[in-house]
Amino acid sequence: MPFDEVGDISVEIKTFIRRHIHSIAILDVLFFLKHREYKAWTPQEVSVEMRSNPGYAKSQLEELVASGMVCREGAGYRYLVSDSAETVEKLELLYNTRRSSVMNYIYSQPIDNIRDFANAFKIKKD
Repeated sequence: MPFDEVGDISVEIKTFIRRHIHSIAILDVLFFLKHREYKAWTPQEVSVEMRSNPGYAKSQLEELVASGMVCREGAGYRYLVSDSAETVEKLELLYNTRRSSVMNYIYSQPIDNIRDFANAFKIKKD
């Protein structure tokens, strides 16, 4: 179940989101591919369907490849039924029934990676 006993997002889903999902856009791309397994989608095609630019679509697709939920197939990308498939199903159910809860949880996560990246460019005083 995507909910715990008190109706909050389950620990399983929270852990999955923290590890793999940093934006609603990447979640939308994941669900888009999941429901269109019949072909491999190029970044250009995904960008048209998702109304984004091809470079951004490619970066999202590559993130999903790195997380093991999508595979490359020639010049395209296809949803990969993996060990995470059951969790993806639960997350999609939750997203479809309590979208604002999922959105709030995704965007309430710390941005440590972004902060670490930005800190790498800080000029240190001697």
